[in-house]
Amino acid sequence: MKILGVLYFFIIIFPVSVSFGQQGKKMVVYTTDFKFNEGIYVTFDQVKNNKPIVKQRIITKVLGTDLEYFTKVLTAEILQYFDDFGIQQTIKTTDIWGYCRKGMVFINWQGEFNRIPVIGDITFFAAIISVSGTRFPDPFDAYPAIGSPDNGQQEEIRKFLMDFETGMVLDFSVENVTKMLQKDNELFEEFNALKKRKKRNMLFVYVRRYNERHPISFPVD
Repeated sequence: MKILGVLYFFIIIFPVSVSFGQQGKKMVVYTTDFKFNEGIYVTFDQVKNNKPIVKQRIITKVLGTDLEYFTKVLTAEILQYFDDFGIQQTIKTTDIWGYCRKGMVFINWQGEFNRIPVIGDITFFAAIISVSGTRFPDPFDAYPAIGSPDNGQQEEIRKFLMDFETGMVLDFSVENVTKMLQKDNELFEEFNALKKRKKRNMLFVYVRRYNERHPISFPVD
């Protein structure tokens, strides 16, 4: 009977302990006052879990108190760090997702780190990217080559959206905002009823409204 009693005790208690362990982290609804843990994100999941690689686990000669710590560490070709199991890992800095400094999140997009100013179920950021430019000759040139553009690299600011559920990044456009609003039938139908010009002018408004209606949460220590 004692053995059966002990077995019964473990059968009842053990699942509860596992459930508590899985849900043990405190979740906080995101607001603009939320401060993310500082460190480097190797993957997007580390962003969602608010669990970056902290400075103490990064192998570098740069002092943790250096005001340009992340800039200096991330200009190196590789990043070396200790993972959750204490095993040393090496990754190209071009392959990391981003980093967090003073509670602000920066995403690595096309080799440049850009701050994400709007975080939510629909996340927004802007980035300077290089594009193939088309520069036509000066019309006052003595020997103009009209119709023969000089193709080179130019930089321009582009706006992007990110689906926080999947981490997928999309161009900030009427088409893509419309797709993301489909998860909210009321907003989707309301947005679709607008004229084309009105839609372009109201993109930010609807992104903000969507995020207010669909808050996201992060675990905290």
